[in-house]
Parts: sequence; structure tokens; C-alpha cells
Amino acid sequence: MSVPGRNASRIPLRHLSIRVPWHDAGWDGTVCRSPRENASCLALNRIGSAKNEVQEMEYAGRNLDELSPREAPPCFSERVNFLSPRAQRRMAHHAYSDTSEHHKHIVDTAFTHPAFSAAATPFGWLLKERAWGKEWRKGKIESQSIVERYGIEAHPEHEPDEPEWLEERPWIQGHKNQKALLDAFFGALEPRRSLVFAYAKRTPLIDDDQWMIIGVGQVTSVGDLQEWDYELPDHSGLRSYLWERSVGHSIRPGGENGVLLPYHDLLNRCDNDPALDPTDCIAFVPNEYRGEFSYASEHVATGTAITALLSVKTALSNYSERFGGDWTRQLKWIDQRLGELWTLRGPYPGLGSVLCAAGVEYGYQLAHYCWDKAGENGDPWSVLAALANDPTELPADLYAQIIGFAETWNYFASDRGAQRLAFAKLLARLDITADQAARWWDQSARNHARLTLGGEEITDAAVLKNPYLLYECDRLQPGPIAFQTADQGIFPEKTIASAYPLPAPSAMTGPVDGRRLRAATAAILEKAAGDGHTLLSREEIIAKVRDLNLSPTLPATDDQYEIHRDRLSPVLIPCTLENGKPAYQLDRLVVTREVIASTVRKRVKQGKRLVVEIDWRAELDRIFKDIPAAKGSLEDRGRTEKAAALQELAAARFAVLIGAAGTGKTTLLRSLCSAAPIKQRGVLLLAPTGKARVRLQQATGIEARTLAQFLRPLRYREATQTYHVVGDLERNATYKTVIVDEASMLTEEQLGALLDALSGVDRIILVGDPSQLPPIGAGRPFVDIVKLLRPENLPANKPRVGPGYAELTIGSRQKGASRQDLELAELFSGRPSGPASDEIISKLSGGDCGPHLRICPWSSPSQLAAMLPAVIAEELGIDSEDQEKSFALKALGGTESNGSVYFNFWSSGPAADRWQVLSPIKGDAAGTLILNRLIQQGFRRETRKRAEREDRRFAKVAAPMGSDGIIYGDKVINLGNHRRKWVYPDPDRNGNEPLRYVANGEIGIVTGPFKKKGTKISLDQLKVTLSSQAGFEYTYWPSDLDEDGRLLELAYALTVHKAQGSEFDIVFVVLPNPCRILSRELIYTALTRQNSRLVVFCQGEAHKLLDFRHQSDTARRLTNLFEAPEPVQVGHRTYDNKHIHRSRRGELMISKSEVIIANELSTAGIVYEYERPFVGMDGTRRYPDFTIEDADTGITWYWEHLGMLGDAEYDQKWVAKQAWYRTNGILHESEGGGPNGTLVTTTELEGIDYAQIARLIRKIKEGD
Repeated sequence: MSVPGRNASRIPLRHLSIRVPWHDAGWDGTVCRSPRENASCLALNRIGSAKNEVQEMEYAGRNLDELSPREAPPCFSERVNFLSPRAQRRMAHHAYSDTSEHHKHIVDTAFTHPAFSAAATPFGWLLKERAWGKEWRKGKIESQSIVERYGIEAHPEHEPDEPEWLEERPWIQGHKNQKALLDAFFGALEPRRSLVFAYAKRTPLIDDDQWMIIGVGQVTSVGDLQEWDYELPDHSGLRSYLWERSVGHSIRPGGENGVLLPYHDLLNRCDNDPALDPTDCIAFVPNEYRGEFSYASEHVATGTAITALLSVKTALSNYSERFGGDWTRQLKWIDQRLGELWTLRGPYPGLGSVLCAAGVEYGYQLAHYCWDKAGENGDPWSVLAALANDPTELPADLYAQIIGFAETWNYFASDRGAQRLAFAKLLARLDITADQAARWWDQSARNHARLTLGGEEITDAAVLKNPYLLYECDRLQPGPIAFQTADQGIFPEKTIASAYPLPAPSAMTGPVDGRRLRAATAAILEKAAGDGHTLLSREEIIAKVRDLNLSPTLPATDDQYEIHRDRLSPVLIPCTLENGKPAYQLDRLVVTREVIASTVRKRVKQGKRLVVEIDWRAELDRIFKDIPAAKGSLEDRGRTEKAAALQELAAARFAVLIGAAGTGKTTLLRSLCSAAPIKQRGVLLLAPTGKARVRLQQATGIEARTLAQFLRPLRYREATQTYHVVGDLERNATYKTVIVDEASMLTEEQLGALLDALSGVDRIILVGDPSQLPPIGAGRPFVDIVKLLRPENLPANKPRVGPGYAELTIGSRQKGASRQDLELAELFSGRPSGPASDEIISKLSGGDCGPHLRICPWSSPSQLAAMLPAVIAEELGIDSEDQEKSFALKALGGTESNGSVYFNFWSSGPAADRWQVLSPIKGDAAGTLILNRLIQQGFRRETRKRAEREDRRFAKVAAPMGSDGIIYGDKVINLGNHRRKWVYPDPDRNGNEPLRYVANGEIGIVTGPFKKKGTKISLDQLKVTLSSQAGFEYTYWPSDLDEDGRLLELAYALTVHKAQGSEFDIVFVVLPNPCRILSRELIYTALTRQNSRLVVFCQGEAHKLLDFRHQSDTARRLTNLFEAPEPVQVGHRTYDNKHIHRSRRGELMISKSEVIIANELSTAGIVYEYERPFVGMDGTRRYPDFTIEDADTGITWYWEHLGMLGDAEYDQKWVAKQAWYRTNGILHESEGGGPNGTLVTTTELEGIDYAQIARLIRKIKEGD
């Protein structure tokens, strides 16, 4: 496991991860060629907070070391030159030398980057809490801290006494401690034996937060520890060391002794083919191992290195298979390194963690001694047994450890403890952490951690019988044991397996042992659940199992699943697809499905109707008595519709209320909740997000809660942010009416946990818009429930109501009868949009489309960068003469006093909801990372300069924090649900208590700290007032803005996903095209966040967005909540055929009626084009449902299906469209047609009219 004499500390040989920023020219030691377009590098704090795009554009392509320290980009210190073929010299600058009297003697120091090296900086090892534990200030050094784990001579008493503020800083400052920790860290690396993995947190290849491995090679050298230079070599002041050391490596472009993945070539291919999915050619850092790829540079355990290297091998093999190239040398190099890694790993890599779990305080140090004594691939357990009998050879500190462990060992060595010893040895075969070993160590620990299998306790015997339980039952724990970790322990390399065979009953029968097959399938289904699926077909599972990075591979087949059918439960439950083919589902999702399905069906089909004696129309007339509602008017029809909906919601025991934006769902809920018979029996209002909670509360006047707040701690676990069905425990029977708003955001596990938590409820109402984005997580329960309850035929011009179903379709008078912004959104709703869609399409060429909609086309990133700030200023009424102050006052809720602007917790928070920029992506020129910088630099440039330049001794506000450089007055968003105890005031002047809880997605304004003259206020924090909790400000610390656990980001621009559940007065939507992740739900959600005005920045011709009307994220999910799915392949995508409309020719269509017509045309042999654009004489476009060119007659037929004819608004729009057709020489068939074509129409006043379709087909085909 280790090499004696390599380092003084007791650390086994380790590998190294180095974080690098994305570079558009291959990390060659130069400035990016297009710095302004590189958004990916902004994910790193040091780059995001200091990057100067204007200056970098000036030096684009220049060698980094040719620039002065002031000119050099911040990426120079972030290892962006790790593939530079020439040595480079950089001047390092101490963080405190400019602002601290005690550090001013530390001067800039030259740091040399040898060719092909990385300046590795182990920030994590220099955190006081990691080095000594969280209780170090109380004089307690934790046994699992770094120094205690590895026996490093670094102690708190070596920290400097002055200046006093250093004690509060999180970083190690004592030079002796720095030296000890840095020497220990780098001492664990051995040239030619240790590997180095270069990884990036963000690249332009994918727009999510998955980290990817850039390259891997061998460590070739480790530079010396370097002390800072000082003004005077002989001085009595503080001493300090540079934390980075140059680590040479063997990674080369096209080299033989390492692998550099061809991501730049892959990116070029994606740019040329927007439909190309690069995912399988990317080597991702597994989420379970992120801790070893953190803090810029970190140790990587050998087991993790094996997993990472297998990921690289798979990605490279896939790339070679898809795009060609000779990668033989690199693949051979990987195989050679894998063999070496297995030897380094040894048979019992988890021994240190197991000894700690067994009560040995310095278990890692004792394990290290045993590994060294046993030698390469030796048995450390025999060494441990000998030491327990005769510990005299041990050093004094370990001698005390083994003496204390002797009784435990004697028990293990006895017949009575034989099973415990077998269990300990099995656990030690896995490269697990101390926390993982601790929760598995014995029955009490497992019960405390709620580790169960099928609801039953897990015994040692059960784990020995099936070692894969260590993965299967740990999946939902914080820091879970990964499947690959378990698999490596159970299937080690052949040499180890031969020397240390897995004994019965743990021994496997072969690579396709049923226990392994079940665990691998569970891992596949867990990944699928994260992607939204609640089941997968066996066929797809087999393909994915074969692609797993495993050694040996797992050659799953249909036969193997049949052979091991009885061993798959209780973790996996068999189910079927619509065609009867086998599929599988995770056990907990089966439980969740049964809870939801049985509750809905029982309440809707069997539930006794509730009696509420209220004339809802009269009630609505009373509430809105000041608003005219003449018979037949929009207001009158809206009230009639709402009254019918209220009648159903009040009577049904389970119901859904759906409706597009602006149809008055919240108005209806307010009426329902205020009705005395309902209000008096208790109403519980819930929402998935904090913003949605506040909106619901404001709309109804009743206190609302987030789902997490209501379900914690039993059914919502904050440590993992997961929801659970637990059965008949602590159910809530307080409320008789339960309403959940924004229900389209609910996963099956969220909804199942909620229904599981309720008891004695009269009515459950889910409210939302099924056209919005599906939830982040497994399932789409709201959409499935709506599909189940929606009546088959809904007549036009009548309320859309059925048992358990109420739909609102009529826009509210307050929002306007004609809202072109909402008409544009309706194009992407997945619902038939009718003639109004053509009218709005005709206006997409650009410009102001009325009081609610504006279209701003753009073609290049530079054009967008110039246009966006100008349009924002115009729309918000920003004074161009004093833009920065005006923006602070009008856009950020600032208050002016004596010529300065201040942000106050009692008044500024609500400003965060006044306006919002949205984008579908984070990276790229149109992503939120660049847009946030663009807005902050455009409107807050001078404010930020002052925060950056101020002498901190005289500063009034905090310095810019995090990668976004957040400053006083900025608009920000909170990430993740969590409780926060640092809140002010507590209580407020009216006695109101703060929630002390912040939900994911809540936005606000940074309102502090602000240091007034003569006051002593710490400026090492940010205080944020949330729009949803106005009047209170929450404190965020620098650690809350770390890259590896960020809780706060700039929020001038948000992704559409983060904005779901929120509303803003004015919304600016930036839509890049092409964009791989665009879908109709994403566009629809983006276009429905505004209350009053929508401004769309569309790349290219806006009408091309219509291509995304048929690309549905929701329909791509496979679920079986009420019926088996029917997966079909359409192009490169798989959809559930039951959630799409597809013609016989394979075209995706908007409505079932269109499919019927298309299929009848195909049957008749008539060639048609679906939604072919027709450009009129005025240059505007219309999209007939079907266009048929008859070469025999020379007639072009334009077929329009009028599915909602009879609705007053629909009829009005159709009249207008007919007039446009007439103007363009297209007349109805009843008039004999026109010079430019003949118009034919079909209707479905009482369902689809097949006779009408047949008549028109005969007319077209035969001329009848």
C-alpha cells in the first residue's frame, strides 16, 4: 500500500486531482483566443471575481508569462497552463500583504511553472476545521481530523497570536503548520507511481454542473516547498509558505504516457451539429467521489483512481467508435495503469476506516503501519493479529492504540466473535470512508442511520450473505457508498482475488452473480430516476449495464434476469411496458406509485362527494361587485367558468385545477379558501419552492409552507434533501383541505410523501399548469394525474369540468383579454392553440408587439452584449445621465440619502421581484454566468470598483465575494433548502419571528453589512434580504460562497429551471438558437414568468423557435403511475407514445385530431406537408395544418382543423385568419377556391367528424 521512507507522516500512496479552468486553445500557456466567449472558466471563484474580459481580449493568444502581473489573467494562477510546452514564470501575491500591517513585509514572489506541470494547491488541507476538526477552538482535536488521522505535526499552538483577526480566518496561518501539512500532502505522491487527474467543473460541452476529467497521466516530479520572499531576509515578522507546488505530469496532446481527452474536437463537432449528444464521449467525475476532486488539488484514493480511469477509458472508446482516430496507445496505457492501480489498492483498502469504527482512535495510522509491515499485497490482518498479541515493536502512540484494541481483537478471534471478524474483513475490502464504516459497523449504528432492507433490520449475516447490500442500502445516505466501490471490493484484480478469495457465503458465482446483477440494475435505475424516469425496460437496462465502467464487465442478458428473477426483490420490482416487454422499478418508487395511484383512484372513483352549500357564481359576483360582468362578456364567461370549477373543487375529495398563466387560478383559490365551510375546518397551503409559497400566501391571505417544511424531519431529510414514504407514523390530521400550488414541480416521491403524511383530509387539490417544465427528479405525477382525470370530450364554449378535474381557459380581465405575450407562450403549451397562434407568429420578426410583448432579435454574442443592457435600461426607465444610481434606486430597491444609495432590510427585498432576466443555459455567451457579469459590470461598475479598491481598514462594505463577485446591493439567489440561525431582527418590532429557514430559489438583495462611521461591524460576510421574507436579513459567510458548496449566486439572470414557481413584473428572456436543451416546456415556462411585460431576445429568426413545439421533456419520461408506458423512438429521442401525438408517418403533431386527419390522408394516398409555412403578400407567415399540392389539377389545398370552433374568442380569431387568407388569394372550397389555393376546414363540435374528413378527402382526390 505504501513505500516506507517516502514521507514521515503515515499516509498511504495517493494520486492527485488538479482543477483546471476551461481554455479554448488547449491549456497551452496562452490567453484564450476568445476570452469574452469563455463562460465556463467563470465557475471558479478566483477567475469569476477577477476576470477582465476587455483586457484579456487585448492580449488574446499571448503567452501568459509575457504579461505583467497586473495584465496577467487570473486563470494563470488556476493551472490554465498545465499543458504549456515551455516553462513559465508567475509572480505570486500574498492575499494579506496589501491590507495587513503584519503582512506588508511579504513581497511578490516568483513561482516557476516547469513545462507540462500544474501548480497544485491543496486548499482543503489548509482549512483549520479539516486539519483539526470543528471543535479545535475548544482545545479538542478530532480523531478523524487530517493531522490525527495521518500523524502530522501541526498544532493550533503554532498559529500566530497577532493580528487577532487571523484566528477567525478559516485558513492555517502558522508557517510550521503550513510546512507540516504541505509536506505531508505532497509526500504522499510518488513520481511514476502516482497518477494525476486534470478535471474541470464546467465546460461548453454540456450545460450542467457535472465535473469532467480533462486528462490523466503520471506524476513525473514534485517541486520543492517555497517560502514567500520578504522585504528583508532577516526579519522578526510572520513567516509563510506558498501553498502551491509544481507537479510535473506525463499528459501530452497525442502522447503515449497519458490521455488528453479530445474535447475541443468534440466541441467543434457539436457546434457543427447541434443535435449531437456528446455525453457518452465525456469522462465524468462520479458524484460519489467529488470529495476527492475538490479544493483545487486533493488526494485521490487508489480505488477512486480505478473508477476514474475506467471512466476515461469508456469515454475514449466511445469517441473512437463514433468518430474514429487511432487511440490504441492511449487505451493500452490505461490498461497498464489499471493493473498497477489494483496492486497499489491492495486487498483491504478500508482497514483504516474499519479500525476507526471499531473504536481505534488513530485507526488510519495503525492501518498504515499494518500495510507497510505486510508489504505489497500482503495481509494486514495477520499483522494486526500479531500486534494485538505482541505490540512491543510499535511506536508509543500506536502502542497505546493497540493495547486499547486488544480486548476487541480477542473477541473477534474467538468463536463467539468469528462472524464479527468476517464482517470487519468484508467491510475492509471496500475503500470506504470513516463515516461510511461507522454507520455500518454494528446493528445499533445501522439502526441509527435507518439502514434497512425491505423495512427490515440488516444483520451482519445478511451483509455477509450479500455484500452488495453495502451499496443497495446505503444509496440514500449522505455520502453514500458507490456501487463501483462495492464492486471493486467484491471483484478485485485477479492477483488479489486469487490470494484473498472472498469466502462463503459472500463468494460470487461469477461476473453475472444475481447479487451483482441486482445491485448494478439498482445503480442504473437510480441514475434513471435522477433523469426523471421511474422505470426502465429490461432491454435498456441491459444496454446500460454493459456500458458500466466495471472490471470484470457484467455481461447481462435476458436469460440472466430470468435465472435470477427470485433474487431481484425486494430492491427491484418487475413491471411491464405497454407491449408486455419486461421492465424494472426501484422498490421505493413502487411504494410511492401505489400510495399516489390508490389515493387518487379511491378518492375520485369511490369517494363520497362533499356537500358545500354555496352558490359560487353569486359568491364571485359579491367578491367582484365593482367589476362589470355584462352577459356574454369576458368577465361573465370567466366567472361562469370559475364557479363551475369551484363547485367541483369543493365537492371532490381529490381534484386538479389547471390553467395557463393569466386564467385566474390564484383568484379562484382565494375564493375557495375564504369560504366559511372550508376555512373553518382548516386549510393547509403548500408549495414546492419558497417563492411559490410566498405567492400562494399573498394570494390567499393564509399562511403557506414549503413541502419540505411541512414534511421534515420524518418524511423530508435535510441531510440528503430527499422525500420518503414511511407509513403509518406521525400523520397530520389537523387540516381538512390541503392545496398544493405549482404541482407540476412535484416528483412522485414528493407527492407520495405528502399523501403518506396526511390523515382525515376532506379534499386534496393540486394546482398548476401541466405545460410547464417537469420536476427535477423522478416522475411527472401532476401530468399523469391530469391525463387520468381529464374528460375524453370537452365541448367548446362550456366550462371544462369533470369528476376531480377543473380547467380554466379564460384570461382574467385584470391581466387583459388580449395578451400577446401569453398567446406567444401558448404556442409552446402542447395544447392546440388555434388561429391566434398564426397572428402572433406574424409579429415575431421583431419590435414592440404591444403593451405586453417585445421581440429583440440578435445574431452574435457581441450584439446581445450591447443590446441587453440598453433594453433593460429602457424598459426599467433607467436615467442614462446617472445610470448607476438610477439602476440602484429603480431596479434594486435602494434608498437615496445625502446623494448616496443605501439598501435596507425593511424596504429593499421586494425589488428582487420587479424584473428578471432568464436564459435556458448557464454557460456560453447567452448563459446566466456571462449575463450576470454583463449586467453587474454595466450597471454597478463603479460600486464594484469601490468595493475592490477600498483599503479594508476604512472600508464601508464587504469586498466582492464568490466567483460572481457579489457586492452590497446586488440581486442574489439562495441555492438549496436549509435552516439558517443567523438572521436579524429576531423578532422584528412587531414581534414577528423569522422563519430561520431559506428555501431553494428564493431571491433577494444584499442589504449589508454597511459600516457607518464610528461603528464596529465585521465586513467578512453578506447580509441578504429575501423578497419572500421582507423585513429580515440572513447572514451568509464566505464559506457559503465556496465553489464546492455554494449557497449564494448573482441573480440578475437566472436559468429558467431556477425561476419556475416564481413571477416577476417584467421578464427578459434570452433564447439562443441552436440550443441542445431547448424544449417546448422550457420555452413555455420562460414565457409565462411575467405579470405585465415580456421581452424576448431571440437569436436568429424568431419563427424558428416553432421547431421546438414538438420536442417535449415531459413526454420523454417513462413512468407507470396509472398505466404502462409505451416507449417509441422519434429521431434521436425516445418518447412515451401515450404522451405524444404521432402520425403514421412518424411526425409529431399537436393534437390527436391532427393525427387522425394525417393518417386518413396517408391511407388515401394523398401526399401532404404538415404546418408548412405560407408567406403572405405582407411578408407575414401562417401555418396551415396541412398543405396538399395536387399536380393533376394544379390546385393547392390548405386544410385547417378548427378544434375549438364555438368558443367566442376562437371564432373571432378564425374570422381574422380567414380574412388574411382571402387577401392572399385563398378562398374556401364552398366559394370554389381562390387563385392561390383552396381552403378546407374540419371541426369537432361534438367529437371528431370522420364523415366530414372522408368527404374532403374524396373532394381532393377525386374532385367530387
